[in-house]
Amino acid sequence: MVDLPGYGYARAPKDQKHVWQALIGGYLGRRPQLSGLILIMDIRHPLTELDRSLLDWFRPSGRPVHVLLSKSDKFSRSQALPVLRQVRAELIDAGFNASAQLFSSPKREGLDEAEAVVREWLGVAKKKPGRRGRGRVKCLGIAQGTRSGRRSGRRSDSSAA
Repeated sequence: MVDLPGYGYARAPKDQKHVWQALIGGYLGRRPQLSGLILIMDIRHPLTELDRSLLDWFRPSGRPVHVLLSKSDKFSRSQALPVLRQVRAELIDAGFNASAQLFSSPKREGLDEAEAVVREWLGVAKKKPGRRGRGRVKCLGIAQGTRSGRRSGRRSDSSAA
């Protein structure tokens, strides 16, 4: 997972931004370990010029894109849904293997949907409720240090949490 926090808001000379764009574009387009791209956009300003550039850089990878329209709590549902439909339509019209959803961190809306997308990309099943304590998992535990304050790692069996 790669995070590019504030990539659209950095204050820098244009020449410097072009250098960054080349680095990011090369990374996104040619990094085989990436399973997909989660692009977080402010719902009030979707598909900015920089968002479109980022998508274009990622296009050669052929991998899926999932857009989180953040701050959806700032809009009523009747205001947010047309923006969501517009973003989805533009992504499809541009030929992307893409999906989009509404997302709000403060209200914790959209977390399950976003998690499901990432799990699908990674081929990881969601843990079923009520399965606590079944089976055992090997993990690396940290034992408290001796009087000298050193810590040592020990292998131990513990129940799955």
